[in-house]
Amino acid sequence: MTNYVIIGGSAAGYFAARQIRKNDAEGEITIISAENMAPYFRIRLTEAMGTGEKTENLLLQKPAFYAEQNIKLLLGKTVSSVDYEKQEVVFAEGDRLHYDKLLLATGAHPFIPPYEGGKLEGVTSIRTAEDLDTLRAYYPQIRRVLVVGGGLLGLEAAYALRQQNFEVHVCEFAEYLLIRQLDKETGELVRKSLETKEDLHIHVGASLKAVHGENKVTSVTLTNGEKLDCDAVVFSVGVRSNTALAGETLQKDKGIVVNDRMETSEANVWAAGDVAELNGRTMGLWSAAMEMGKVAGDTMSGKEAHYDSPLLFTNLQIGAVKLFSAGSHDGEMLYKEGTDGSFSKFFFDAEEKMIGAILYQDTKLTGKAKAWIKNRTPKKEVLDAIGE
Repeated sequence: MTNYVIIGGSAAGYFAARQIRKNDAEGEITIISAENMAPYFRIRLTEAMGTGEKTENLLLQKPAFYAEQNIKLLLGKTVSSVDYEKQEVVFAEGDRLHYDKLLLATGAHPFIPPYEGGKLEGVTSIRTAEDLDTLRAYYPQIRRVLVVGGGLLGLEAAYALRQQNFEVHVCEFAEYLLIRQLDKETGELVRKSLETKEDLHIHVGASLKAVHGENKVTSVTLTNGEKLDCDAVVFSVGVRSNTALAGETLQKDKGIVVNDRMETSEANVWAAGDVAELNGRTMGLWSAAMEMGKVAGDTMSGKEAHYDSPLLFTNLQIGAVKLFSAGSHDGEMLYKEGTDGSFSKFFFDAEEKMIGAILYQDTKLTGKAKAWIKNRTPKKEVLDAIGE
């Protein structure tokens, strides 16, 4: 009987455990999580900031599921290291757990850029259900809040906080919003739309320089010199993989290096989700973590499976703003104007093959755009399809 141990209780760990049990009815499966909650929909935390959804409603499965599947949950347990030679997980308390096969699904932590003023009450980031509960308990003290980061999650967080009737400011260090997903023209259009239609206050070309206050934050200074009265600061500027358990044994760079079977450089050890680095890239996406977990679960339990890196794309809907973006926005652009301010931009390389797209407000072509980019569809075929 195989002893499977999974460190981490988010998407990758949960879906790996399910896949293992599907393939191996007898093996022992243990999921270890430093959190006190069973695996939950981490991607819904931002939305819950605005809706007030209870954290217990975010669970992937009710506790009975794990008993029925004979999956052991060790919650609130911190793993301090892994003894790869002895194949043992070492807990912070000193006790050890043997594994035959180990999956590291330790996820990532929020990146907090340096700023002056230290950690005052009201300064936070949202990565766990506990983070969410702490922020919501602080809501009665908030009138004005600053979100640091104008990327996808930052804008979603800002919109959620606006639903709580706070005055919401967003600062983005880049010269326009969603710089990784959009060209400048569209990024500027999104900013203006969010300001006029959703009542967000957006500061581009600026980040947080300092927080001020005695015990709790009362004001902030931005890098452009602007000062704001502020009761809370929420960071949303990306994540960094939790690679500490790799120690000196596993190959790592931005994340723990894996192949397309999710195998690490050490026998009997896999990694999946936000902690895993494949082909020089960490994904940081729930959908990727879910698929990586399934592949890891299959290969750990003797099945053949490979992870196919997906086309990365962005779907954003915040109030009146709706858009899709994928691929590269370099090269020749084909612009197609729609109705009510909507438009499409299609991008082609020197061989006139499609490499990217932006759909603003009218996103009906999302599925086709993905396929055109993935297949590098010739420009003429795209023109025929869109009626140009």
